[in-house]
Amino acid sequence: MRKLLCALPLLFAVPLIAQGAPQMPGTMDVARVTVGTYNTDPGHTLIGWRVSHFGFNDYFRIFGG
Repeated sequence: MRKLLCALPLLFAVPLIAQGAPQMPGTMDVARVTVGTYNTDPGHTLIGWRVSHFGFNDYFRIFGG
């Protein structure tokens, strides 16, 4: 009975997974970036970049306050 109760949520989740989410959090989709002029709010904006050095370590920098 416990196995059935544990498997039941997974059974209902399969159709949702099969549909595919619009975009999973934390993934990049360059097709969703639109062209335009953007204004930044200096009090709430950070710009960052990261470069992988042959997979050994990452160099990163953040611009902003």
